Amino acid sequence: MSRLATAIRGDFLLQWRFGLVAAGVVVLVTFSVLVWPLDLSAMGFAVPTFVLGNLTVTAFFFAAAMVLFEKDDGTLEALVVTPLRTGEYLASKVFTLTMLALVETVLIVAIAYPGPIALLPLVTGIIASSVAYVLFGFAVVVRYDSITALLFPAVGLNVLWQIPVLASLGIVEHPILYAHPVRAMLVWIEAAIRPLSAIEWVYAVGYCGLTIAVLYRIAQRAFVRFVIRGQGVRP
Repeated sequence: MSRLATAIRGDFLLQWRFGLVAAGVVVLVTFSVLVWPLDLSAMGFAVPTFVLGNLTVTAFFFAAAMVLFEKDDGTLEALVVTPLRTGEYLASKVFTLTMLALVETVLIVAIAYPGPIALLPLVTGIIASSVAYVLFGFAVVVRYDSITALLFPAVGLNVLWQIPVLASLGIVEHPILYAHPVRAMLVWIEAAIRPLSAIEWVYAVGYCGLTIAVLYRIAQRAFVRFVIRGQGVRP
């Protein structure tokens, strides 16, 4: 078995052990109970909000939780002296948390929105957005050693990160919001409920791809700086 496959298997087991799968089920059930009595048939505009709101928990904060659990267990200290490469470690976290987020988020949308949904744009939009959210969460959390230290900056950063959601809700709209990476994610997810023009597809896919590449680089450097060099094991 390859190093990456072993890491993925281990991360799935860690998600179960740390209760993240159970937490995901609780989020799904809670959300279902809240939206079930409501008539959301005319609220297609809110689908991207449902998606990114859930990814804030399942991708960003679950990624943060896994890293903090591993720090408490001493797992990260052990990892830096194994053959597992930084890219493989990040790829495993991204893949396993994205799979959890994908299943949970598709179910939430199916429950919350009874209108027609284009499944392929929804699934691909969730995957791309989740990858970005996991990398964002990882890049933030490696700087901290406890949930108490992380909580305030994480909430503040997520408020800034979610600003384009205001456009999806019709609260505020301005062309400058298209410079924000989350706006591209919202446009991609909107393709599940409305057709996109060619230029919108180019913007959504291209900008999301650029965002993921930049966040991966940031997360990789953060891992080296705060975990590897912080442990004093590897130069």
